[in-house]
Amino acid sequence: HEGGLRLGDGGMVRDIFTGSAEAVAKGGNVVVVSPLDEIDLSNYAATQPLNLTLNKKVGTIKVGTTNENPQPVTITVADGIEFPTFNVASSGQSIRNLTIKGTPSSEKTFGGMSLRNSLGNQPKNITNVTFEGVHFDAKGVEMAHNNGTVIDNMAIKNCVFTNMKEPAVSFQSGGKHGNVEIINNTITFAQDATGSANGMYLL
Repeated sequence: HEGGLRLGDGGMVRDIFTGSAEAVAKGGNVVVVSPLDEIDLSNYAATQPLNLTLNKKVGTIKVGTTNENPQPVTITVADGIEFPTFNVASSGQSIRNLTIKGTPSSEKTFGGMSLRNSLGNQPKNITNVTFEGVHFDAKGVEMAHNNGTVIDNMAIKNCVFTNMKEPAVSFQSGGKHGNVEIINNTITFAQDATGSANGMYLL
């Protein structure tokens, strides 16, 4: 499995020796079986959903797209595996139909997703995006933006936020927000957290 991807196709398993977009172009069930530097989903145009399981570390996953309604992509980070960096390569791209799953009790934590500094570029739209069972640490979900990003249908559910020194979930002015569900999450704060480290900051 030198290439790092194992692709389930009609009950058969094929080994894919690349981390490029071609490896996931058909959708279906894909398992990362050895470390990869990058997976590029920016041109993902399959006709069926993609279920991508990370059993080994992936450095970066490019999740920005110009596709208006791509097939759903679910990225499951296995327990004990480091979270990748999620990247939007161009300011003209959006994040659409994406679910990120983790394990709430995992020792490997996610350093948060911020429109301000962790995605590379601020996306035009964030539509149908879900965080489920993710263990965030120190940083959470920060939708602070100044370029008019439109956020619609976001869900944050069954997640754990630990050692927070800032708001776990933050939606600030500068864009448009709609239909956000925040369900059944647990938040604990660092001992030196300031009074501005709210559970939710909705401006």
